[in-house]
Amino acid sequence: MPKHILLIIIALSITACNTAQPSPTRATPTTEIATTAPTDPPIATAAVMPSTPTALTPERGQEQNILLIIADDYGIDRMGLYNPGRTDLPPTPTLDALAAQGVLFENAWSAPICSPTRATMLTGRYGFRTNIGWRVYDGQPGIRLDEFTLPMALDAGSNNAYAHANIGKWHLSDAANGDADNPNQMGYDHYSGILQGGVQDYSAWREVTNGTSQLTNSYATTKFVDDSLTWIEAQHATDTPWFLWLAFNAPHTPFHLPPADLHSFDNLSGTTADIEANPNAYYAAMVEAMDTEIGRLLDSMPPAERAQTTVIFIGDNGTARQVIDPNYNRQQAKGSLHSGGIHVPLLISGAAITAPGRREPALVNSVDIYATVLDLAGIEMHSVLPSDTTVDAVSMLPYITNTAHNAPRTFIWSERFNTDLEPRNNVPPGITIRNAQYKLVQFDDATEFFYDLTTDKYEANNLLEAELDAPQTAAYCALQSEIITLYASADGATVPTLPDRCLAAN
Repeated sequence: MPKHILLIIIALSITACNTAQPSPTRATPTTEIATTAPTDPPIATAAVMPSTPTALTPERGQEQNILLIIADDYGIDRMGLYNPGRTDLPPTPTLDALAAQGVLFENAWSAPICSPTRATMLTGRYGFRTNIGWRVYDGQPGIRLDEFTLPMALDAGSNNAYAHANIGKWHLSDAANGDADNPNQMGYDHYSGILQGGVQDYSAWREVTNGTSQLTNSYATTKFVDDSLTWIEAQHATDTPWFLWLAFNAPHTPFHLPPADLHSFDNLSGTTADIEANPNAYYAAMVEAMDTEIGRLLDSMPPAERAQTTVIFIGDNGTARQVIDPNYNRQQAKGSLHSGGIHVPLLISGAAITAPGRREPALVNSVDIYATVLDLAGIEMHSVLPSDTTVDAVSMLPYITNTAHNAPRTFIWSERFNTDLEPRNNVPPGITIRNAQYKLVQFDDATEFFYDLTTDKYEANNLLEAELDAPQTAAYCALQSEIITLYASADGATVPTLPDRCLAAN
């Protein structure tokens, strides 16, 4: 039998729960861990390691599950794992413990907004190939029905051996691609969650289950976990491997006060005035509530099943401008091609990990989720792809297993386009690309930014405002060449030419 893959994508979305599993309280944690932001990085401290190091190691011959978890509007600036020493960030003991048992990726990029990132993970393709360059909204096209998606690839590579489900925020459907039926039409056996980008009230919203919509008053974050547990338990009867994409819409707006048993912020009143005056505290409470529910999900699994599970956690884009780290300009938050909009948390933990507790500086992209899941399932991606399909995904498995390899990526990429299709939107289209040291941002209006990320973490010094030296010019032109190569691989794309400064340098 093929490997079990439990892939839970937890997208930070809050979804109410109406299953029988009780929500845990912060007063009774099940795993002894360090605080979210110790002086040293949490994953490097013994305090966050499991008490029995082999407890989460599957026995030889057992199958591995994959759980992919996606958080909504959660950049690295708001996560203690990426900011050791800070005490003003949301407590995330569950994620801290997962990092201690896994690999934390320090240089992961996504798209700057919800829908494009989800499309990259679903198809393994950049937005300029799928035509998803901004949020699916009035007039903004949804995912095309002819895309070869991750669940389709799992079916093709395993002879339909994997059960798969998508639970939580979808944000890829429109009237032309099946609307409420779109998640199922894109290959998922089961779907339940919200089709749109968010909810107006986390405790009063419409849940779509396999095309049928009904009102629910369950807290959204809890409901998504309840639905996940119900679906996982149903797989026990068939003893089949499974893949679960779990996408929270937390901590996406509206900011609010979660149920008291999910967080430790006892001093919040929950009034509109208090939320407007203290958005960071409510955002933090929402993140902690999500972390609590992730813990409940993992703790509810039978020990043998948990031991066979690999968990992937990723943010879908950067932090919202209302709560972005003040070191960033508010215009460099979610929706932006600057770091605050696309530099996201990514960790992989559990059964597949060799040498846990590592930090990985390699360049990785949300598009790589596609190839990584297939690799974890024992499926060679290119063996199942249609002959006319170009993918951009690169597997992260060498980093997971800590095996010797050449760096599979020398650059990472992000983009936004079709922004003019959204009413009242004045966000210019553009692209960005980086290598290990330098980052280039280009907008369609010919505005450019060029940064040295080793000395300019918050992207405040545009090197193009002065004369570039020889190494800077070489890096700038190398990134320009990568852009040309990328666009040349896309049917119908307008391929740019090298700028004059690069022609002169040659």
